[in-house]
Amino acid sequence: MTFAWFLKNLVSSIILNFMKRILILLTSICFYFNSIASEPLQKEDFSAEFKKLNTLEAIVNANPALTIDSVIKEQPQLLKDLGINNEVKSSIGGDDPMKPAGFPAFWWGFCLGIWGILIVYLITDNDKAALNKTVKGCITAVVVYGGITALSYLIIFITALSSTAY
Repeated sequence: MTFAWFLKNLVSSIILNFMKRILILLTSICFYFNSIASEPLQKEDFSAEFKKLNTLEAIVNANPALTIDSVIKEQPQLLKDLGINNEVKSSIGGDDPMKPAGFPAFWWGFCLGIWGILIVYLITDNDKAALNKTVKGCITAVVVYGGITALSYLIIFITALSSTAY
């Protein structure tokens, strides 16, 4: 070990420690300015909004056969007070139960497998026809994947047999 080697290591460790301190200082400054720049939390009173929602919930709970269309016809002021647009029906599934979230049920099963079956089950609320299509898609994916895998192993096996030295 020479003095030059010792001096070189000492200088590099000093520079690394200096760089660490600068990095910590810059990070602290960024966090400080980020905390100052962000807006304070707004404390709004949501109790009036929830009272309106609670009245709508009480009406729906009292009449289990009540639909959104009947509420729109009978008491449109409830939806108006809540700010709900009665022209938009928010449904993940849409009108077609065979297309949960806009995609055909078969492709949910084909692309996502068991997770796709679970998603379709939850979105369509246990619609048997959509679940059947999803399961068929999952089975088709397993068969296609198995066929491609078997074909690739067969090609590898044949290639290995033909290229071995005797």
